[in-house]
Amino acid sequence: MGESINEEVLKFKNELAEDYTLTTVFEQGPAVAYRISNFFWSLIQGVILVGAITLIFLGFRSSLIIMTVIPLSILIGIGILDMADYALQQISIAALVIALGLLVDNGIVVVENIQRFVKQGLPIKEAAIKGTSEVGYAIISSTATTLFAFLPLVFFNSGPGIFLRSLPLTVIFVLLVSLILAMTLTPMLAGRFLKPSNKTKLNFTDKRIGGFINRVYDPLLRFSLKRGWLIVAIGLLLLIGSVSLFPKIGVTFFPTADKPLLLIEVDAPRGSSIERTDKAVRFVESVLDTMTHVTSYASNTGHGNPTIYYNRVGENFKKHHGQLLVNFENWEPATFYQTLDNLRFSFSQYADARITFQELKNGPPVESAIEVRLIGDDLEELRETSYKVESIIANTEGTIDITNPLGANKTDLKIAINRGKASMMGISLADIDQVIRAGVDGLIIDEVSFDQEEYNLVLQANFSKENIPQLSKLYFSNNQGVQVPLSHVASLNFLPAIAEIRHYDTERSSSVSASLVNLDQAIPITELMMKELEKLEIPEGVTYEIGGEYEHHQESFGDLGLLLILAMLGIFAILVLQFRSWLQ
Repeated sequence: MGESINEEVLKFKNELAEDYTLTTVFEQGPAVAYRISNFFWSLIQGVILVGAITLIFLGFRSSLIIMTVIPLSILIGIGILDMADYALQQISIAALVIALGLLVDNGIVVVENIQRFVKQGLPIKEAAIKGTSEVGYAIISSTATTLFAFLPLVFFNSGPGIFLRSLPLTVIFVLLVSLILAMTLTPMLAGRFLKPSNKTKLNFTDKRIGGFINRVYDPLLRFSLKRGWLIVAIGLLLLIGSVSLFPKIGVTFFPTADKPLLLIEVDAPRGSSIERTDKAVRFVESVLDTMTHVTSYASNTGHGNPTIYYNRVGENFKKHHGQLLVNFENWEPATFYQTLDNLRFSFSQYADARITFQELKNGPPVESAIEVRLIGDDLEELRETSYKVESIIANTEGTIDITNPLGANKTDLKIAINRGKASMMGISLADIDQVIRAGVDGLIIDEVSFDQEEYNLVLQANFSKENIPQLSKLYFSNNQGVQVPLSHVASLNFLPAIAEIRHYDTERSSSVSASLVNLDQAIPITELMMKELEKLEIPEGVTYEIGGEYEHHQESFGDLGLLLILAMLGIFAILVLQFRSWLQ
């Protein structure tokens, strides 16, 4: 699609006037092509490496058989994936990389066992039949247990589950294909291409492996069997040590995107003119112009950019909002995060607007990394509680860009009409309403046609909307045709008002949210914040819930926990069937 569009762009460029330029701000095609080619290069490398290892241990012909089966399994798996209406994308490519490490096992086990019978002097075809049938049940059960490990993700129904579904399906398809090929194509190729073995002559590899087994592995195995309690104790110590390190690891359901892109949000105070917002956007541009590794940026005032990342949807038609899309030369962690720190410092110096940004992240959309949802009917109680919650979040290390909708009022203009006075002067309320509408927003009085299109004809007072005192100079005609100014029949007052009222499950609510310096620390930071929230004194009519990434995390792992138990039971059932023993 990108190539087709670029052809049209090139034609259109040639038609533009000299003082116009056309620039591609964002194009996903090259990144996709890079990832796809990267995968296939990794696949080629994997095939070569597997071939090299099997060449050392099993010989040239055996390695050639295995190297044939690997790409066949991948390609047939991709075909089945396509029939299941899934495409090659970020998740399915990651799944193919995982599958690459798993699918070689079946082929290697079959070929090695066939070769073992060949070395014992059996004819090639008989060795192929006997070698495959002997390990067939084992590789079927081992593949089945691996499939059961991935199967829970297929039935994972929350947002992350739908997002991830192509991963388990891809692995399952490829492994099933590799199993079928290992049981059919691999022994057929082995029966045709392997050579009879010279039983009396050991090759170099056999000698080396035999020497390693006799000198190292056999004594170590005997020692382990004699001192089983010591081996178990060492295993338990390693397990305890590993678990103790877990709190130090960042926990997040989806990682950051690691892309050389940044979306910067600019929010002027509500009610600001678009010119004031544009001034803030141009300040951001001036900061970006000083950075050498910024290749380009695109600014929009009054709305966000078109969607350039699947889980970041811009706001539209808001005069107080603007957004910039920034492209960097490349994604290099040290430079990228240093740049983010520099930008935060520069933007904090600008007092006339709130300028924030958040690194792109994979996964389904989450409004904020940290979110505390407050629910209650009394707006004043909600506001007071929101201030306390905001303070707790601000005092939690690692949080930035805290947003509290109830913490910032908007200003309403109230036009109080003296109805009695207006009636005495012979001015109808309908006339006052019309004139004020024309002065503030404009009044549609007719339609006009132009080039077969209909357009509204709007009558509007000729003065700046920011110059509120001029409203009092609006005039009305009374029933005697006398012009009466607005100031004679009404007064203008500014009143504070709540900027935003939300509802959650039909109840009045508000959310205090924040971003993080390190998005991978969302879960531990939320848990730290929850300990402080438990100490908070909350009015009787107000309750709170934890939202953000923590809510998605809990919901997802709750579903996954049950599915994992079912998967473990399935794996256990397969192993009982294989070993005919509960204990084993």
